[in-house]
Amino acid sequence: APLLGADVIAFSEVFTSYSFRLQRLEGYPYHAWGPGTSGLMQSAGLLIVSKWPIIKTDRIIFSDCTGSDCLANKGALFARVRVDGVGEIDLYAAHLNASDTGEVRRLQVDEVAQMIRYYSNGTRPVIFLGDLNFTPSSPVYARVRDRHKLRDAHVESVEVNPGLSEQERNGFTFDYGRNTQLRGKNGTPKRIDYLWTQSSRTRALCTRFTSLVMDDVVAGRSLSDHFGLLGEFAVRPIAP
Repeated sequence: APLLGADVIAFSEVFTSYSFRLQRLEGYPYHAWGPGTSGLMQSAGLLIVSKWPIIKTDRIIFSDCTGSDCLANKGALFARVRVDGVGEIDLYAAHLNASDTGEVRRLQVDEVAQMIRYYSNGTRPVIFLGDLNFTPSSPVYARVRDRHKLRDAHVESVEVNPGLSEQERNGFTFDYGRNTQLRGKNGTPKRIDYLWTQSSRTRALCTRFTSLVMDDVVAGRSLSDHFGLLGEFAVRPIAP
């Protein structure tokens, strides 16, 4: 059965041969990979799997990087998914620079935004998602929201679901207190993984809710150093 009930799943840091089995998850017959390995460069580690047909894909390698991120072909993955009864949705998955370099991340989100304009440009609803490594207080967050006109699905979820717990309202995906893989490290919990949305000219993409998932401790260990995000969205026609 589909994992967590999701129609589409995007993974980051799918680097090892063991993790390649994710492209064969039961219930997800369609998949698309981000930029691959080349020479000594590691792949971007991006994978999208879908229960619905992926009818178009593309990928870019970011033009700039810093630190150990420069050892991989970090970039973005585009996948157009055709959903029965809904139509086509454009997904863009990315894993931005991990080092604390806001300028590099600004350039990277600008490149993703350019990709969105090229392929979507108001013709299809958009979901931009992934491990983006910036917090809501950063200038890069404001740039995605204000300059590139994308909406933070978590913020919308908090607005439309007033009964959420404090943990759900915070939505910390990188949590030193709750994640066993971060034990021994100190820091303030952060929200650095996102689901951003954008409606098309004819169809509104509306957030119903977002929630943290795969944040359980299994056999004494968290599944990842980041918690997962699950979002549910509705697509509605916009009256002419």
